[in-house]
Amino acid sequence: MRRFRNIFAVACVAVLFILCSSGQADAQRRNERDVRDALRSLNSKIDDFQFGLNYQLRSSSADRQDVDDVATSLRGLQEKIDAFEKN
Repeated sequence: MRRFRNIFAVACVAVLFILCSSGQADAQRRNERDVRDALRSLNSKIDDFQFGLNYQLRSSSADRQDVDDVATSLRGLQEKIDAFEKN
C-alpha cells in the first residue's frame, strides 16, 4: 500500500510538472509585432550607443585603429540583427 502511495505521488508530481511547463511555454511565445518592436528598439539603442561611443572616443584622442575596430564590430552586430529580422 505504501509503495502504491509513493508511485501515485510521483505520478501526480510528474503530471503537475508537465501541465505547468506547457503553460509557461505558451506564455513565452511572442507574436511577430512584439519581435519587430523589440528589434526596432534594439537598433535604436545600438545607434545611440554607437553615436555616444564615437563621440567619446574622438574627444578623448583614442587611437584611430581602436575607433575603426569598434565601428566595425558595431556594424557587424547591426548586420546580424538585420539578418535575424529578415528571418
